[in-house]
Amino acid sequence: MISSPKIALALFVFGLLPIVSRSQNTVQLPQIDVVKRKGILKQQSLYPNGYGSDVPEHVGNVYSVQVFDDFLSAEIWFTESSCLSVSQATDVSPGNQKGLLLEWNKLQNGCPDWMGLGIGWDGWAGKDIFSILDSAAIRMRVRAVKGKYNGLPLAICLEDYSDGQAWTGVTANTVDGGVVGEEWVDVILPLIEFDWNMSNANPSNVKQMIIQFEAEGAIYVDEIKIVPYKGGYRKEAELAYSERLAPKLDGEKDNFWTGVKPFEMGDDKVWMAANKTHLLVYAEIKDDSPLLNPNKDENIWDGDAIEIAFSSRPDLPLRRKNFLMSDQHIGLSFNSDPLAFNWRRKKPLERTQKIVKIVPGGVRIEWFIELAELGHYGFELGTDYNFEIAIDKGNGKNRTEQLRWNNPSNEGFHEDPSKWGLVRFNELDL
Repeated sequence: MISSPKIALALFVFGLLPIVSRSQNTVQLPQIDVVKRKGILKQQSLYPNGYGSDVPEHVGNVYSVQVFDDFLSAEIWFTESSCLSVSQATDVSPGNQKGLLLEWNKLQNGCPDWMGLGIGWDGWAGKDIFSILDSAAIRMRVRAVKGKYNGLPLAICLEDYSDGQAWTGVTANTVDGGVVGEEWVDVILPLIEFDWNMSNANPSNVKQMIIQFEAEGAIYVDEIKIVPYKGGYRKEAELAYSERLAPKLDGEKDNFWTGVKPFEMGDDKVWMAANKTHLLVYAEIKDDSPLLNPNKDENIWDGDAIEIAFSSRPDLPLRRKNFLMSDQHIGLSFNSDPLAFNWRRKKPLERTQKIVKIVPGGVRIEWFIELAELGHYGFELGTDYNFEIAIDKGNGKNRTEQLRWNNPSNEGFHEDPSKWGLVRFNELDL
């Protein structure tokens, strides 16, 4: 005798029970009148399970917001290895929090090539988060067991039920305050920053969240949940474009720049625009001791400079981490005989036009970069390009400081386009 309807259904599905045809007779019910009496009918909640008038926590139309809360459960799996320890943590100070203790060291011998942890929250049900991609983030409450981390050596993935995966990193700009120390901090991972295009991951049917472990570390994780968050953490800028732009190269600010919003890094400001053939740059740089190194043979890293990195191909994934031949990395020194250099191809820019003008408290710079010399033949209007800009400050011999627009806390910005911001060119009304 089969006593459970669930067992019977399972046997039916797998072909272990015969299909039974059950015909039904049509039953004609007699007509009756229903009279509503005041005070008899009670308004019921639209939500089951006793929520009453309280609406469950949600972000937009998504109600499965709690990814992890305090305890290990059957929703969590992880790589079995002596290089990775996942354990229940209790009474974690400060605050006596509960959560996960994650300890790993992938640098030692004998570790597997890949180590990870997965959370199939909400009972492994498929989660539809498509409608909140640009208005929500995954928030992780974390703290270091000991010491400090500038970001975390982790990669985070949202995987769908067809094994499509969308990844993002845990860099310093995802951490509240930029550093994970021995106090609880929030790691914010905007959903829009996950690379949904790399393997055509489907945000309408998310199966689980995966944490991939790299290098070594030891952290507590108190809570992981989906929270409201507008946009991403990459800065965006609108740049001007006009085929009629023809500024005068004199180290002075032309009138059209008043309609262009500059990049600001501390007290330094850089305006940028483009015409059909050139990328146009005007900058006002604060410097108490400009042009200390007049030796034109010194390379760009030995003094003050502007560096620009951008993608020539907007059709490539915007969140890719690999630097390609089509990406650009160029610089302009502030020497009295300024050198413009193509760092990607390791040679000077011979056809660039530039002027560095000393003014009280700093310098003014005009720099007209011929796009054809970069192997780039124009920008598409209204299209996003990976982009980063930096101001190098030096003492005449070495660089002592670098101010970066999008990613101020990470060195080597030109090597990883996923750490750059985004720019798009719009038509300038002249």
